[in-house]
Amino acid sequence: MKTIRLLIFLTFLLFSTIANAQTDKAPASTVNSQKSQSSREEINNTLAEIRELFKNEFWIYTCDDKNVTGGRSYSMAGTQKNILILEDRIEYNFNDEKTIIYISDLIDCNFQLYSFSKQRGLGFDRDFIVYSKAKKVVAKLYEDFIFIQKQLKENPYYAELALFEPIASQYRALTIKPAVSEEQRKYIVQANSFNQQKTYYKSIELYNKAIEVDQTAYPAAYSNLALLSAQTGKYNTAIYQMKKYLLLEPDSADARSAQDKIYEWEARIVK
Repeated sequence: MKTIRLLIFLTFLLFSTIANAQTDKAPASTVNSQKSQSSREEINNTLAEIRELFKNEFWIYTCDDKNVTGGRSYSMAGTQKNILILEDRIEYNFNDEKTIIYISDLIDCNFQLYSFSKQRGLGFDRDFIVYSKAKKVVAKLYEDFIFIQKQLKENPYYAELALFEPIASQYRALTIKPAVSEEQRKYIVQANSFNQQKTYYKSIELYNKAIEVDQTAYPAAYSNLALLSAQTGKYNTAIYQMKKYLLLEPDSADARSAQDKIYEWEARIVK
């Protein structure tokens, strides 16, 4: 009888050990996923708050010269009605020309506070500045965007890459890949032209427009965006774009050098 009890106890102990070992292993990916989801929810909540802040009156000034090597000048371009805050991007439309800043790109954005007459301003890198007489609103806007940036830096692009994976998987499964449209080709040619002139910010803008037309028809747009982002010192963005390229073209001839670039850029990021 004692022998039977001992066998039952040992069997129970064995199964408990296995169960605990499996439990210990599970959290690694689960915690990352939960953390990513929590981070995404925090960002969405903050974006909802930013939309409310933009109901106040703002004046928008855009950068006329986005050449990375040159100076910059700004001109009046509209009001807060010209800006649309979405879950994955910020769109602003001036003179019938739409420009997009993806939320994921805010990880490398240089936010700056400005003072102009009786107004307070918030600058978004070299792209545009929003001014308002409501100084506390601008301060809160700055605080919210810095919070989003912090969330992205703590959990860079995990959710965004997870969302892109099904798109990339579908692309990889296609026997006949999508063709580059004439509209997309126009943006690619223009982006290459500005890149040759070392006008990197304008080139980045045009490659993003090409991707807006079709996310997978021209995978090289992502590797080009990665290289351009690195040229402007935005290494987190460069890594993100190159990872998207590798999701689309894991077996490309330059896949090895693309991954090596990621290693190089990781070393350049200031922790």
